[in-house]
Amino acid sequence: MKLNEKGLTLFEIIAVIIIIGVIATIAAPTISKYIGGTKLTTFIAYEDSMEDAAKNAVLDCVGNNSSKCELPDKGETNQIELSYLIKEGFIDEIKPPKGGTCDLNKSFVRVENRGNLNYKFKVCLYCDEYTSDDEIC
Repeated sequence: MKLNEKGLTLFEIIAVIIIIGVIATIAAPTISKYIGGTKLTTFIAYEDSMEDAAKNAVLDCVGNNSSKCELPDKGETNQIELSYLIKEGFIDEIKPPKGGTCDLNKSFVRVENRGNLNYKFKVCLYCDEYTSDDEIC
């Protein structure tokens, strides 16, 4: 009498589970590193957006001679808070990847006037899981 062997044995199922476990163990650190790198990239992109927003705010001040703008004199620095950039529409609200928050009043862009409409910008972003690594922060 011939047996019909269409199913898997317990040994074959256990072997497949072990192989899947080994692959998951090898892949987990790589996936974790990739996700962590993506978060960092997101915050760096936010810093770049803040710098661009501050540049636009300074250009707006210079172009309109607005009285509400406080640009630094030559050789001096001033800070533009993230809350101001959002309120005035220069940047959208920043939303961290994991749903935390960023401190809108503590986060800022430092503007240094080097003379002849030459400005240098440095960003300090303060969020629950990220803080800019610039020395001024």
